[in-house]
Amino acid sequence: MARFKEDGCELHPSCLNCPLPSCPANEPYGMRRALAMTRAKKALIMHLRGKSNEEIALDFGVSIRTVQRWLKIAEEEY
Repeated sequence: MARFKEDGCELHPSCLNCPLPSCPANEPYGMRRALAMTRAKKALIMHLRGKSNEEIALDFGVSIRTVQRWLKIAEEEY
């Protein structure tokens, strides 16, 4: 029986139990894109709960313009 090292990634701690349909690490810029979408979703949730773009930017350590881009992406996606 072959052994598989179960490392997971930044998105999910377990490869074998990952909810994603395919591994982003196997696609060009896939991991970067997946991380950006995760942040965009979190930013959208924070925004819907009443946080301002400035507060979200401070929480993530990014610019307000980045938060605006994330919100636009998340709103288009969901």
